[in-house]
Amino acid sequence: MRRSVWWPALWFLVASCTGGGAPTTLPASTAPPSTTVAPATTTTTAITTTTTTSTTSTPTTTTTTTTTASTTTTTSPDRVYLVGTPTLGLPEKVHPEPGVQGSGCSPGTDDLPAGIWFGYLVAKDDDSVTFDLACYLTEPASLPYLSDDELDSGITWHLKNDNPRRREVPVAPGAVVYQLDLTTDEFVTVPFPAWPEPGRPYSGLCPGNGCPVWLFVNDSAVTEIMEAYFP
Repeated sequence: MRRSVWWPALWFLVASCTGGGAPTTLPASTAPPSTTVAPATTTTTAITTTTTTSTTSTPTTTTTTTTTASTTTTTSPDRVYLVGTPTLGLPEKVHPEPGVQGSGCSPGTDDLPAGIWFGYLVAKDDDSVTFDLACYLTEPASLPYLSDDELDSGITWHLKNDNPRRREVPVAPGAVVYQLDLTTDEFVTVPFPAWPEPGRPYSGLCPGNGCPVWLFVNDSAVTEIMEAYFP
């Protein structure tokens, strides 16, 4: 900064105006008042940058999947009971109890259900038979009914017929009878309306109280009849 120095010149001017007297002693140099300039204060303003973190809330959706078990019910077709190849022995054993042959002798219903049933063909009509159901038993089911003499002679089967009840059983159209021919130890297939053919072993017994047969029943009707053989 530039300063104006004027104090010595002023005193010289005064002395010149007062004449030739002794010079006036100048007072000691007086320093001009000093001006103290405070240093500039630099104010630093800190700029605080605030970072705002935006949190995005994502809703969580929980999906519950319910699995429904689908149960498929398969209905098996009704079994068909067939003679197949006629035999002098026993037909297929259906009853689960050991020694009880065929489908047993306790159908549990008034009508004769599907199965293989032993008994006596008492009478016949054009489209039905009168049937006396009986039990055909072999070992071990037959043992309680056999005498020692029977066992000694080799008899191991027993026919049990305690129930006198007789059933009327329909005969299906086209039904056949397998009739014994002991001259050849074979069976002859005879249409039901033509049975029994004369001259066969049981032709004099069938139909009747002593006519032993196996009935093959399907859909509540007789479809086949096989004469039962007893040696």
